[in-house]
Amino acid sequence: MSQLPYKKINLDFQMYFAYKLNNYFHLELFQSDEKCRGDIYKDQLQVSKISNKCMKKENQMDYNFKIRYIREEDLSAVYEIEKRSFLEPNDFLTLVNYLKNSIFLVAENEDEEIIGFIVGQIRYIQISKYGHVMSIAVDSEFRRRGIGTALMKELTKKFNEKNIHQIKLEVRVSNIPALNLYKKLGFKKKKIIRGYYPNGEDCYVLWLI
Repeated sequence: MSQLPYKKINLDFQMYFAYKLNNYFHLELFQSDEKCRGDIYKDQLQVSKISNKCMKKENQMDYNFKIRYIREEDLSAVYEIEKRSFLEPNDFLTLVNYLKNSIFLVAENEDEEIIGFIVGQIRYIQISKYGHVMSIAVDSEFRRRGIGTALMKELTKKFNEKNIHQIKLEVRVSNIPALNLYKKLGFKKKKIIRGYYPNGEDCYVLWLI
């Protein structure tokens, strides 16, 4: 008879202990699960950032194009890019004149479409000479694929082959993407010209020396 209360107490204690133990593990599992979910979210966020960077690099690396000297039959395509790219585009006759006295290069994709161009001229200051970037544009559909950088590097190479190592260009003060590109290529701001463009906007004069 005396054992019955003991068994009841023992049973109650076991149930109580199991209840507390279950709650403890449930809490630990819940906290662990929350931490795990937080870690997973952080990992997913990091993977997403890395993936976006990789995609940008992949877009640049996978897109095939070549840079070559312009041909007369390319002028119409170049003129269309000119009109789409600038607030005050050059007229067609200006592009024709560039053919005669400039280093005029185009970027062409695998479908033989003209997707960008650059024009440079040799200028003289007394007995020295320098290269002047007259115009550069990449069609909007094909930007951010390294084409503008490739055009600038190829023109710089052409200037260097002619023993020209100083290069000048003008750019709108509002054209931040172009300014970032030129800075990456080593160009430095030398001065600002007020009201340089027909609409009254100022320009920076940049030099690569």
